[in-house]
Amino acid sequence: MQTRFALLFLSLVCLPTLASAQTAPLEVRYGPEQTVFGSCKPALTLVNKSERNLDYVQVDVAYRLKDGREKIAEHKSRYRTGVDNPVKPGEQRLLTIHHDESTPMGAACADIVSARIQSAECNGNAASPCVALAPKIGDALALPSR
Repeated sequence: MQTRFALLFLSLVCLPTLASAQTAPLEVRYGPEQTVFGSCKPALTLVNKSERNLDYVQVDVAYRLKDGREKIAEHKSRYRTGVDNPVKPGEQRLLTIHHDESTPMGAACADIVSARIQSAECNGNAASPCVALAPKIGDALALPSR
């Protein structure tokens, strides 16, 4: 009986810790950023650590600005209906904002005080590969020192 209890305890406590210690197959990092006509154009760097091609990746980020405004930006690996250009295993790709599909940030890059992943979409040859995204949906992205 004590052995079963010990095994149950270990499985409830240790397995989640081990699972979180593994690296996520998809990782996004903030940057690089550039200023275009006085407005920040941030990008994300996607690293595909999985063994699958990703046909299309979109990560929506909520940016909080110094003045309290929040801007939502869609970072994409390509145009949704554009030419196929999959992100291959082991490859890095910039996820950019297509300004012809969105409005400019309207602020300098130094005015961004926080960035949080709001949603993510991945169309690859596997079901819901963005579930294994790091940081997770809802988590903050690390910004450069300002």
